[in-house]
Amino acid sequence: MRSPLLACLALVVCASALGAAGCGGDGGGGERLSKADFVSQANTICRDANKEAEGLKPDLPSDFDPTSESVTDDQLDTFGDYIEEITGIFRDQVDELRGLKPPEDFQDDFDRALDLVDETLNESEAAADAAHDGDRETMNAKLDESERNSDEANRIANGYGLTDCGG
Repeated sequence: MRSPLLACLALVVCASALGAAGCGGDGGGGERLSKADFVSQANTICRDANKEAEGLKPDLPSDFDPTSESVTDDQLDTFGDYIEEITGIFRDQVDELRGLKPPEDFQDDFDRALDLVDETLNESEAAADAAHDGDRETMNAKLDESERNSDEANRIANGYGLTDCGG
């Protein structure tokens, strides 16, 4: 059973994964950034988004555990709103990071991480929908899948030095 902290952190882990995913891509014209410039700019974007996400305080008890049978449908609905807010922050982060052009040696890893992050966000949105519907089983399964995808994206980000993006 997922602890209350892990349930909420599954989405914060998503934040870390987003850094890897969004850090570059085919972001328009211009030359690619050096590794040092890329890492610095990406980490700044990720740090700002992480700070914004950490500032969200859902109107839920401090010991809230979405897997508990005692959680009300109203609480799950509020948790679904929280998931949506977090996901929105990180979708915006990805958009901002896509404007960066990573060094060529990171392009393949970037593409892989981008695919993982897209799936992470999709699973997070599905978890929010399930929370709104009061479907604990589906919500937990979607959060677990989101976490698996973000773990791999984090590995890619950390391997390239994206410490604020790779959690």
